Amino acid sequence: MGAADSALHDAGGPVIAARVDQLRRGRPLRTLVSPRVTVPLYVALCHVLRFVILAIRVGPDTLVGIVLMMTSTALAPAYAASRDWGPPAVVEQSMAGAITWFAGDSIDLDDDEAALAAYNARLAGLNRRRLDEPRR
Repeated sequence: MGAADSALHDAGGPVIAARVDQLRRGRPLRTLVSPRVTVPLYVALCHVLRFVILAIRVGPDTLVGIVLMMTSTALAPAYAASRDWGPPAVVEQSMAGAITWFAGDSIDLDDDEAALAAYNARLAGLNRRRLDEPRR
């Protein structure tokens, strides 16, 4: 144990330290942190976590874009009344919502494609290295 681990271990006194040591040596904790349990759990949660992250990244663009597209009144009536050029403010607002929604989400999804391409390239490199190794 390092100095920080030792300090944390001894912080609760000898009774707590003995209980922590007993839990560390116990079979339930070793089973719970073994690769047999943690790897399948990581694989199963990996997709859930990726979905949650994607929803967090895509959510604001989608929400703002849809609200702008579906609003039937100008969000800035003073600005809409002051302009006498271009399309009506509601039409322009709806176009801005569509641009926000589609452009924002496509940028977020493109990042995932780049990560997937990098991951596939890494796997291909590992496979080439494995094929180049002499067989025993």
